[in-house]
Amino acid sequence: FMAMFMPLISIQSISQSENYKAAWLFFASPIDRAKLLLAVRNAILVSIILPYMIILIVIFSYYMPVVHAIAHASVIVAISGVIFQCYLMINPKMPFAQERRPNRGGFAMTAGISLLGVLAMVLFGLVIYFGYRSQARFWPIFALIVTLSALLERAVHSRVRKKLDREEFEM
Repeated sequence: FMAMFMPLISIQSISQSENYKAAWLFFASPIDRAKLLLAVRNAILVSIILPYMIILIVIFSYYMPVVHAIAHASVIVAISGVIFQCYLMINPKMPFAQERRPNRGGFAMTAGISLLGVLAMVLFGLVIYFGYRSQARFWPIFALIVTLSALLERAVHSRVRKKLDREEFEM
């Protein structure tokens, strides 16, 4: 569960800052804000998620064959990617541009994260029930999840671009 939601936790903490007023730089500079947010997302994936998954594969390989450990970690990464894409569709925010508000998560945020958790568990349950029974079933289901993530990627690009182009800097 933690491995699937680590990208969400990371992007939420990057979008909030004590010095959020300094984010005017992102709004005043001639950069493409959508590319900036997606670059932050990619940096999180490469610098945090990928090393964590490698460590997870090493831990899994102690308890199961290495091939199974890699397959299981790949499923976790694929489902995590789908959840991450859904979160960016729902709530794209500029990095460091939101004021940090402790103890003010709000009902909408809690409900959204809960729904994404249910989606992750449903996808994972389907993979466990249908995919882990045989290799012939595993790879098509894994390919389906990766394809879903790739389709969501295209939707995320357009949604993030539309949302961030309308966003204004607030003092």
